[in-house]
Amino acid sequence: EIYDYRVFGPRGMDINEAINTSIDEAIEEGCDIINMSLGGPVPDYNMYKAIRKANRAGALVIVAAGNGGDDNILTNENSFPANFRQCVNIGAVAKKDNLPRAWFTNTNDKVDY
Repeated sequence: EIYDYRVFGPRGMDINEAINTSIDEAIEEGCDIINMSLGGPVPDYNMYKAIRKANRAGALVIVAAGNGGDDNILTNENSFPANFRQCVNIGAVAKKDNLPRAWFTNTNDKVDY
C-alpha cells in the first residue's frame, strides 16, 4: 500500500508542524518507508525527534538531499531533514551516462547517494 500526506498548503499549521504530524501519522499507520522530497537549511529539533521515532518504529526514512547544488562536489550545501543521521540522504542523478549526479543536487559528506 502507498500512503500520501499533505504537508504544504492550507492545513492551518506551520509547515514543519505539518511534516512532523505526517511522520507521526505514517508511524501510526504502520508505514515501513517514509519518503520525503523537501527540506531547508535549518534543522528542526521536533522533526529530528519525529524521524528518530520513525526509525525506532522500524521505518526507513529516505529524504532528498536538495536542489541547491552549485555543480562543485567540494562545496557543502546542507539540507534538513536529509542531513539527520537517521535518514538516507539521496542526491539527484542525471538521466544519462550511468546516472552521474545531477549538477544541481546538494553535495556534502552526509549524502548517501
